[in-house]
Amino acid sequence: MYKREIIIFDFETNGFNGSSVLSLSAIKAVVLPDKLEEIDRFNRFYFRTPGEFVNPAAIQINGLDESSISKYRENADYPKHYIDDIESFIEFCGDIDHFVAHNFSFDKDFIGFEALISFCTFIESKNINIGKFNKLSDLAKFYDVDVDSDSLHSSMYDVEILFDVVKGMYKDKNENLLKFFSERPLNKKEQKYIQIRFNSYLKNKRELRDRTMKNYSSITDKSVEIKNVIEKLYLQNSDMTISQFLTSANRALAPLGLENITSINFNNFLKKFDILSTVNKLTKSNENSINFGIYEQVRSSLSGEEYEVILYNSLGKKTLKNYLVKMILEN
Repeated sequence: MYKREIIIFDFETNGFNGSSVLSLSAIKAVVLPDKLEEIDRFNRFYFRTPGEFVNPAAIQINGLDESSISKYRENADYPKHYIDDIESFIEFCGDIDHFVAHNFSFDKDFIGFEALISFCTFIESKNINIGKFNKLSDLAKFYDVDVDSDSLHSSMYDVEILFDVVKGMYKDKNENLLKFFSERPLNKKEQKYIQIRFNSYLKNKRELRDRTMKNYSSITDKSVEIKNVIEKLYLQNSDMTISQFLTSANRALAPLGLENITSINFNNFLKKFDILSTVNKLTKSNENSINFGIYEQVRSSLSGEEYEVILYNSLGKKTLKNYLVKMILEN
C-alpha cells in the first residue's frame, strides 16, 4: 500500500448546491501500518453572500446565523466568503487527492475542486447496515465513539467524530476503506483536468456571487418598486406550480435590473422547507390545505411514472406573492 495521506472534511451551508458555505472543517491525517495519525487541521467560518436568502431550515440545524458566525470569526484574518478562500483550503490539502466525508455526494458540490478519489462513510454505513437512516451518530455508535448530540452539525466536531469512525473502520480492517487507501494517486493528466475544471468552477461561482451582491444593492435601492411589481404581478387563472410562479416573477422584475433575484436557492427552499411544510403542520391533510390555496396533485410522466406536484390556486398565489416580497425585502 502507498504511504497515504487523507483529508477528512465537512461543510455546513446555507442550503443546497449553489448556496453559501458557512463553515469548513478538515483534518489531514497519515495512514500508518497500525493507526491513523493527525497531521494538521483546517477550521474556518464564512458569511453567506449578501443578497442570498437565509435558509431557516439549514440555520436551525447548524446554528450558523450572522451573529454566531461573527463570534466564531472574531479577529479572523481570512476572507469573509468561502468563494474567496478556496485557495487556502487547496494549499492546506497540498498534493493529497484522497478525501473522506459523510455523504460525499453532497459535500463534493461545495468543495470547489474535484476530489476524484473519495470514500463516503454514508454509503459504507449502508454496506454495514447500521440502521434506517445511516446517520453519522449511528455510525459512531457502531464503532463505540462517544457523541454529544448537542454538538453535532458543528463542522469540526463532525469531522472529529468522523475521524474516530474511520479509525474504527481501519482497526476492523474494513475492506472498502483499505481499498480506498490503496488506490493510486492521480497522474499529471488527471490533475491538469481537475485544474481546468476548478478554474471554470471558480470563475462561474465568483461571477454568480458578484451578480448576487449587485442585485442585493439594487434591492435596497428599489424596495418600493419591487413591492409594487410583485403585488401587481398578473398570474394565469389556472392553478400553477412554484416554478411557473417564479418564472413570471423574474420576468416582471427584469425591467428593474434584477437578474433572476428569485432563483437564488429560492425554488428548493420554498418547495422543501417553508410554505408546504408549514401548511402540512397546520392542516395535517390535503383536504384542509386547500384553505391556504396550496395542495398536492399526483401526475404521470410520459413514461407513466407518477410524481407529486405542488399547486397553488388563486388564494395560494396571493400567499406566494406576500411571501416573495417578505423574502426579498426582509432578507
